Amino acid sequence: MLQLKKIIISNINPFNLLLTNINVSDSMKKSYKVSLLLFFLLFITAQFSMAQLGFSGELRVRPEYRRGYKSLALPDQDPAFFISQRTRLKLHYEEERFSFHIALQDVRTWGNTSQLNISDAYFSLHEAWGGVQISKQFNLKVGRQELVYDDHRILGSVNWAQQGRSHDLVLLKFEKNSFKWHTGLAYNQDKQQLSTNYYSVEKNYKTMQFIWLHSEFEKTRGSILFLNNGMQNADTTMSFSQTLGTYLNFDLGNLKLNLAGYYQMGKDALKKDLSAGYVNVDVSWPLSFGLIPTIGVEYLSGTDQSNDLTNNSFAPLYGTNHKFNGHMDYFYVGNHINNVGLTNPYLRLVYKLDKWILAGTIHYFSSSGEILDPSDPALTLKNYLGTEVDLSISRKIFEYLSVSAGYSQMFATNSMEAIKGGDSSTTNNWAWLMLAFTPDFLKSNKKQ
Repeated sequence: MLQLKKIIISNINPFNLLLTNINVSDSMKKSYKVSLLLFFLLFITAQFSMAQLGFSGELRVRPEYRRGYKSLALPDQDPAFFISQRTRLKLHYEEERFSFHIALQDVRTWGNTSQLNISDAYFSLHEAWGGVQISKQFNLKVGRQELVYDDHRILGSVNWAQQGRSHDLVLLKFEKNSFKWHTGLAYNQDKQQLSTNYYSVEKNYKTMQFIWLHSEFEKTRGSILFLNNGMQNADTTMSFSQTLGTYLNFDLGNLKLNLAGYYQMGKDALKKDLSAGYVNVDVSWPLSFGLIPTIGVEYLSGTDQSNDLTNNSFAPLYGTNHKFNGHMDYFYVGNHINNVGLTNPYLRLVYKLDKWILAGTIHYFSSSGEILDPSDPALTLKNYLGTEVDLSISRKIFEYLSVSAGYSQMFATNSMEAIKGGDSSTTNNWAWLMLAFTPDFLKSNKKQ
């Protein structure tokens, strides 16, 4: 292997010839040489560590048309159209008692930087963690990492968003047979400071701890989650809320039943008392010809608009909310927090045929709390907010390439206008197309 490295390094000289013909500084030439050397060392190491090293990539390009996305459009409002792109490189190394993972990403909109720009702020570190196997049952994972538990409702990766979500924390895992116990601890700060602990990063917790218990039986799986969420107040004090609940799956022969329930208590960011609840029930029954119907209802408690004393609005915190309450993201995707809540009966149909997946969902949205009439606050409006139809289709072209597309339309009411603004009589729709390239750069070598 040492002799092979010498041969490779000795052949970097052609790059010296290449760089001499490029008008760059000596320091930049040196950086290029270092980058090339690191690339070849990584390539050589990969040849001798196939069982331990993973190197993969992802490129997602997504054009979107939006009119009334997240909020109702006005009659004279022009639609939006843009193309976003996510690029990721993921390196994973693992041996008997040690693991290391890093995921670099670049998220941008086509055209948002000059063609001649020297640098920009769109390159970031999505994940960077190290893991150690303390014993046969205990594993410690430290660093920036995604958290995905159960159905993503409270803790999820938010993979639809091009940037995704990751957390800086310590994660201790105990796993034995079908029982799992995970404990996560996070403490955030602006920077390395000398005198203050005030945390000013918006829309982020200052401290968070959770315990997740999970067990599996022959036809039942169940989890219990406890999460303590600490938010920084403007006056330097802290507000803590607690979320406690369960997620259950039952295999009833041809039927699949999922149940979830959570309760939130403590204080919100405005120091109001918090008392809120969540319930979700859905049943699906896969049919022999590839069709999977699912019917369900989700309830997130809300605060009456006439209530100024307590907060009864359930917050799904750090979940993948895009998958739950309509793809047009009117609810809980950076919005609708501490609001009138939501009751959402839905019907979903998924049809799988060879490499094709077709899906359609109808959502019937109502508020859980009362909505005051803006024209006369002494009156209340109906709870019904509107109906959304989501359609999508996807196909795996070949192993490393897939394509998907979707269309959604919101049919809203004046009650939706009261809490979202805009005009319910306008056309509110959204369409998208996505190409996803997901190469595994070392897979061909792993098969050898």
